[in-house]
Amino acid sequence: MIQLKNDSGEFIWVGVSTETKPLTPGGGGFFYEHDTEDTYIFTSAGWKLYKKGVKFEAGDLNIGNVDVVTLPAANLYPVKIHTIAIAIVNAAAIQTDFIIIDGVVCSFTSDATPTTTEISTGLRAAIAASAAAGKFVVTGTTNVVLTPAYAYSPEVTVSANLTDVQTIGAVTMLGVKAHLGAGELHVGEVGGNSLPVVVTPAIAAAAFSVNDIVGGKLTLTDAMRVPGGSGEIDSLMLVDASKQNAPLSIFVFNAALEVAGGYCDDNAACAVTVVDWKKCLGVIDILASDYKTMSLASVVSLGGIGMKVKATTGTSLYALIVTTGTPTYGANALQLTFGLGRN
Repeated sequence: MIQLKNDSGEFIWVGVSTETKPLTPGGGGFFYEHDTEDTYIFTSAGWKLYKKGVKFEAGDLNIGNVDVVTLPAANLYPVKIHTIAIAIVNAAAIQTDFIIIDGVVCSFTSDATPTTTEISTGLRAAIAASAAAGKFVVTGTTNVVLTPAYAYSPEVTVSANLTDVQTIGAVTMLGVKAHLGAGELHVGEVGGNSLPVVVTPAIAAAAFSVNDIVGGKLTLTDAMRVPGGSGEIDSLMLVDASKQNAPLSIFVFNAALEVAGGYCDDNAACAVTVVDWKKCLGVIDILASDYKTMSLASVVSLGGIGMKVKATTGTSLYALIVTTGTPTYGANALQLTFGLGRN
């Protein structure tokens, strides 16, 4: 198996179908099976078939036989090592701490007698069970030490009770010894693609007032192809199973909204902070006249939206739905499908 990295920062593996694919590839990426000519893409749900039986051509990835070799020690890549100290706020009260890795929140809530060992163990377990697992070698006993597992440095943010001291370390890069045949001399970039992202907001059956949040904070998982990636929202399809045909405004954000506070809960008045409004990339308005009322649901189909988007870290975007009407929704009555073009 060989690991490469294209101009977009994505990892690309080339191997055969019998090889075990990396479980937690840093930066996401693709796996091309040169015996089946199938291509897989790594998502939050693991490896998914992307193209079946399509050989990479010039401009994609066209390689012959390759060997992975370890480069000399001089070929080290500088990375950030995070040594995260833990502070106990009150030794007789529970506390919640979190570490965000490339936009993935890894949190732990202690018991009523917290210790640094307990919190370190809990945070390390939370990282291991998250979508960020494998990006770092995670160690520590009374702290948490994050050493990058790959030749790049993931983005790390910590909560108020934690202190992140960063030092510069190095990891060994892998080299490639390639045997390229005639007509196989181009290792290029995998181009952009389109992807529908489906979101079903968690809506409680209730009546809503003007300026209420519908469904709380929404996550558009894998909206971007690579961490910090960019793209465009081209279209939006909305299904309203309660047939309320309510006017809605859908605000899109480039980063997760603040963890604390209930200012954007379902069926609560919209009270988004200025800090979070500065993360807003744009708004998609749905008018009452945009709905088509069918026998069992109402639907909206908007095209040509053209909203330019870019994630701050990670591959997710975030959204809020605010109603300017007074609908009465059934439980989980809405479904949204965002049409995304990803660079």
